Amino acid sequence: PPSCSSHSTPGMWCTTGSYYIQCPTTSSKAQYRSCAKQEQCEQNGAYVKCKGAPPIDPCTGGKVGKYCDEAFYPGQYSVCPGDTKKYCPPGTWCKQNNATVDCSP
Repeated sequence: PPSCSSHSTPGMWCTTGSYYIQCPTTSSKAQYRSCAKQEQCEQNGAYVKCKGAPPIDPCTGGKVGKYCDEAFYPGQYSVCPGDTKKYCPPGTWCKQNNATVDCSP
């Protein structure tokens, strides 16, 4: 099975189909995840994106703060207003916490 130790850096790595592994460190036990709607996983540096999913603007409705965009770009979030895209550190996951985000393994 795919393992984190086979990669030289932390990150998220596509395996097959919509699945990918999340590796906060290269010695982590690989955590399996999949794209929310079974979209094809596409590698994007040390991140993954779920191919074909429509982009979301989390800033709709005049929201202010930081909002996860994890359905389509796990580990990415938007800073609102303005929808500025930012990434959690490689291998960490964006979790919503009220109007801000936590990046955690």
